[in-house]
Amino acid sequence: MDSVVGADLTLPVDINGSCRLPDSIDAGEFSMDSMTAPSFPDKMSPIKALTMKDYENQITALKKENFNLKLRIYFMEERMQQKCDDSTEDIFKTNIELKVELESMKRDLAEKHELLVSASKALESLAGRESGEPQRVKEHARREMEALREAFNKRIADLEQCLKTAEEEVDKMAAIAEQEKLKNINMEKQFQALGPLSAFTPDTSPAQDLQQALQEKDSVIEQLKITLKNQEAAIHQKKSADQEGDQPSAESFKHLSDLIAKKDQELEALRDELHGDKDRTTPFSQSPKDAPGMRPVLIIDAICGMVYYRWSGSGHNPAAVLEDFI
Repeated sequence: MDSVVGADLTLPVDINGSCRLPDSIDAGEFSMDSMTAPSFPDKMSPIKALTMKDYENQITALKKENFNLKLRIYFMEERMQQKCDDSTEDIFKTNIELKVELESMKRDLAEKHELLVSASKALESLAGRESGEPQRVKEHARREMEALREAFNKRIADLEQCLKTAEEEVDKMAAIAEQEKLKNINMEKQFQALGPLSAFTPDTSPAQDLQQALQEKDSVIEQLKITLKNQEAAIHQKKSADQEGDQPSAESFKHLSDLIAKKDQELEALRDELHGDKDRTTPFSQSPKDAPGMRPVLIIDAICGMVYYRWSGSGHNPAAVLEDFI
């Protein structure tokens, strides 16, 4: 009963829970060879060696088992030496079991504490690594934004350059259109100025003939313009019906060529007639190029020739070519 109430000097433990194991146990009894080979003969593998962690686990388990066995042996020997009745024997047995359980729980508590410390350190290291992950994500996103910004800036610069080039082309076309407009105005002024020049001719009959020839040529040009427009409309209708591309057919071009050739013949005959009238009315000292009556004829011939040349050589729209000169 004294061993239950107070400290028992014969037990290997004291009140504070420290062990008083025999001093005969030394480090030689717990060597690696003596621990692994006899206790685990079936678990050793010649192929795969155990790690230090496995050895430590085996040593811990063996120490716990050895400690429990020694306690049981000690308490059993103490009980057998005492001569007590059955009730006292049950009390001692209960005391022994409780002491063994207490020591086992203390060791389990120490192991759990070590595991808790290891887990806490692992969590701290993991938190340290995760704290750097958002920074890397931000850096990657920043680099992507910089790359996109550079690409957009380059695209904007290219578009601005294209816009500048287009504006320059528009300015050039506007200047060309203005020059053509001025040319047309000058040509109209020249046509208007040709009327009073006929008054200086010695005879009024050639002037009237020239005026009539101009009117006839104007009417011929108007008829040619109307014919070209009608022919273009017919070609457009045929193109819409047949779905054969954007250019007129060869038959339409041949018809227009024949029409232009016919009109050229008429203009050539009229020009010959005007040349004859000029020879009768112009003095011999005056050259044909300086004759006032020939200026409208030369201008109209030049216009008709340029219309025919542009239309037959480049394949442009005949009505559009004629509109540029009329």
